Amino acid sequence: MTRRVYNLIILATVIIVPTLVGVWWWHYLPVYQRREYFVQAERALVADDLGKADEVLHKLLADGPKDQRTLFLYAQVSRKKGRIAEAWTALHQAVQLGLPESEGLREYALLESRQDFPLAINALGRVLEEHPEDTEVLKALAEGFAANRRWLEAERTYSRWLEIQPARTDLHMERAKVLLEAGRADQAADEFQEVLRGSPHDYQARLLLAQCLMNDFKIEEAEAELKECRRLRTSSSDPLVGLASCAAERGDCEKAQALAKDALALDPNSPLALHMQGSLFLCTHKLDLAIGVYEKIARLFPRDKQGHLSLARAYSLKGDSRLAKKHEELFQHLDHQDDQRARETRRMPSVSK
Repeated sequence: MTRRVYNLIILATVIIVPTLVGVWWWHYLPVYQRREYFVQAERALVADDLGKADEVLHKLLADGPKDQRTLFLYAQVSRKKGRIAEAWTALHQAVQLGLPESEGLREYALLESRQDFPLAINALGRVLEEHPEDTEVLKALAEGFAANRRWLEAERTYSRWLEIQPARTDLHMERAKVLLEAGRADQAADEFQEVLRGSPHDYQARLLLAQCLMNDFKIEEAEAELKECRRLRTSSSDPLVGLASCAAERGDCEKAQALAKDALALDPNSPLALHMQGSLFLCTHKLDLAIGVYEKIARLFPRDKQGHLSLARAYSLKGDSRLAKKHEELFQHLDHQDDQRARETRRMPSVSK
């Protein structure tokens, strides 16, 4: 090897190769960083670390050109963080940049369910057919059906979700609430008891279990649960109202009235306690006292149908037909509105089992 060739090799090793590597790295580094940021954001989203995912995605979107995958990921994070308008914008941009419609369907359905659940049902159902264990879609359906008082479909959806995640106590709780609203108190009681097996100090589960027992006229069992609720949360008026109902069922109106009074001392505006007190005054024909209570309910809760109906009855018993008619008409108006909403809800589409 000549000295000239040797010097060229040394020159290439010391100067040219590092320079070429530096130039290559200078151009590749931004690409490498963007890929690394994207991977970090994906991992954070999977781990439900929305703060981290959001932070990384903002860097990606601020430091370079927007691409469909980054925008799609940003749409998902924004939806989960409750930024619905931003999520819609990012999703639309991702689709415009070439995101396949089939991939965007799930995100579209989940976003639409936040704004117009009836419109989202079909899309959610299509996603669930392809991915029957998608718990996020099941959550959207279950909560949407429950919010729209579609109790049967809500119960079916929670049951389907529980088949996938049977140890979720919160799902047993939600299913129990839906069953109770649907008038299936015995089944709801079983679910509340399931919750209490895992969380014996769950106040709400025990209180609702007591309501189920009262609905089934199991007064002694209900009283036991209500006394435990009272022990668990002495500041709450609800257990006292429940105990007042038990006393009234036994015909002990004096004890029931005392318990209702104690409940109102804890919470003067409790609708349950006010209704209990008004009902007891009506039963004992203390019409002026009953009217005072129901007038308070009408002021505090003007859409309380039962309050207007009870007030109409109290005024009728007192002989004031004008005010009785006024509150009866208010009751009928509110009842008609509820019927209209119920009919609209029944027209909502459903999903396959």
